[in-house]
Amino acid sequence: MKDFSFKTGAVLMAFLVLFSTVSFSMDMHFCGDSLVDYSFFDDSADCGMKLLADEAQKCPMSLMKCCTDEEISQEGQDELAFSWSALDLDQQQFLLAYTLSYIDLYTSPSEQPIPFAEYSPPLITYDRQVLLETFLI
Repeated sequence: MKDFSFKTGAVLMAFLVLFSTVSFSMDMHFCGDSLVDYSFFDDSADCGMKLLADEAQKCPMSLMKCCTDEEISQEGQDELAFSWSALDLDQQQFLLAYTLSYIDLYTSPSEQPIPFAEYSPPLITYDRQVLLETFLI
C-alpha cells in the first residue's frame, strides 16, 4: 500500500511540474458573436471579411468591423531551480526539521543492540527445584 501511494504521489508531482512549465496559446476568430475558427498552435483562419473590405467597398461599413480576433495565451514557468540560499536561517531550520520529522514517520525503528548477545549464559551449579523445594505433582 505504501509503494502504491509513493508511486501515485510521484506521478502526480511529475504531472504538476509538466503542466506548470508548459506554455500554450489559443487563437480565435469571431464574426459578430459566433466563433468561426480556433487554433491552438497556429493563427486562426479568418472568415473572408477582410477580402471583401479590401475590394471596392462591396460590403457596407457595418460588416467591416464585425470580425474580431482574440488570443488567449498562458506562459509557463521558465525557472524551476530552487535556491537554498534564498531562504533565511529560520526558514532553513524549519524546513530541515520538518523534513527530518517527516522522514522519521516512514522509517522503521532500528533494533537496539544487545550488549551481551555474544556471551553464553552462566552454568547451573545447583538444582533449583531441590533448593527451593518446588515440585510438580
